[in-house]
Amino acid sequence: MKWFYRMALSEGKVLYSRETVVRNPCNYEKFYFAALDRYELFSGQAGGFLAAAGRSLAAGDFRQTAFLTACAAEMLLHALYGVYYAADTDLHTLTTLLLRMRTISPELYLLLDPEQTSNSRMLSRLDVYRRDALFLFRCGPCRAEIGGYVERTQKMKELIERLCKARLALYNERR
Repeated sequence: MKWFYRMALSEGKVLYSRETVVRNPCNYEKFYFAALDRYELFSGQAGGFLAAAGRSLAAGDFRQTAFLTACAAEMLLHALYGVYYAADTDLHTLTTLLLRMRTISPELYLLLDPEQTSNSRMLSRLDVYRRDALFLFRCGPCRAEIGGYVERTQKMKELIERLCKARLALYNERR
């Protein structure tokens, strides 16, 4: 019976058991430090990408700006994922990353595309720019569009940092 119970517990939730089972408490200290490591790593990389995107926008290299903005958006979404789930993800498509975290913050959806409630147009465009900037020489985002995306990515960084710090404070309080 114990073997079956352990197997059922490892596969999912046990709905009924005659024996009382002591639950393992959540180790918030381990969770806090795992989330903090991921936040510092990905947030730092995103800050570097955004700074480089600002320099390349000022220099007029819109292809590089689009690529760096897409990389910064990906790092920010990885930071948010890492803080909330204390795990890494192998997803690199921006829209899929956002869909995995759709319940975390409605503000993030409104920031990325205020006129839509479905997939983010900004993130899908940045995905295309990131792919095209690597392989196509004539990747041509216009200045107004990519400038707006850089501004929204800056706001996205501020929002994600606020969300991550609130979650890290919760973990720190409970440890």
